[in-house]
Amino acid sequence: MAHNGGVEEFGKIKRHIREPLTDELYNWIKGQTDSEHIFALLLSNLFKNYETVTPEAVADSFEKTFKTVKQLITKHGVSEPAYLNMAFTNGSFIVATRYISDSSEEPLTMYHSEGGRYVVEDGKTRMEAPQDDDNAVLVVSEKLTDDKDWTMIPANHLVIVEESLNIRIRAINA
Repeated sequence: MAHNGGVEEFGKIKRHIREPLTDELYNWIKGQTDSEHIFALLLSNLFKNYETVTPEAVADSFEKTFKTVKQLITKHGVSEPAYLNMAFTNGSFIVATRYISDSSEEPLTMYHSEGGRYVVEDGKTRMEAPQDDDNAVLVVSEKLTDDKDWTMIPANHLVIVEESLNIRIRAINA
């Protein structure tokens, strides 16, 4: 799990994020960060509602998690929106989100790029076109180069990179 962003005044909702967690997930949390707590809530939603961890199950669980966070920040008077660029991978696929709880605001950036491999030569970076089965997908919060190879994920959408490296973009309904 990776997280770029945050929930302002997290202390106001931290206890409430923990309430629906199983004892196992509750005790798994070792720190005080919003990232750890939101990831535990994501796992709770995933394990409670799905028998198999698939890209769609993770995407659905992100939506449920973000709905809960949005409800909690509203209920507990958090005035700033939650910026939740997050990524989940199980080694076979990636689901990454570009989300902000206030849709009138712009979320933090997130991009993807496809190619054969990422190359650095003489301090310059680029994605090379794929050759044969040499394929790669990068999902990043900031573009690594200024070239046109980067596609921004739309606001309040997620990107799913399947094991086959097929890329799908899906709106987040939270």
